[in-house]
Amino acid sequence: MGLETRVAVYTRVSTEDQAKEGFSLEAQRERLEAYCKARGWTVAKGYVDDGHTGRDTKRPAYQRMMAEREGWDTLLVIKMDPRNGGRTS
Repeated sequence: MGLETRVAVYTRVSTEDQAKEGFSLEAQRERLEAYCKARGWTVAKGYVDDGHTGRDTKRPAYQRMMAEREGWDTLLVIKMDPRNGGRTS
């Protein structure tokens, strides 16, 4: 049996409108967890930034994630774009 792949997942919304339009933190987390489960990966840690723009690299969870990056093997981020009907990119 191979080694377990430990994954960190990162979710973020910058506006309340994004959360209301089906791009909520919960929806993002569910998609990421399903992706990991389908591949047999274990979600080792989750990071959440609520109400922070992606341009701000000083986001609290983002900073923790970068400081703790030795604690997992892979980082998984999903980009849900309302401009393309919510498809991931």
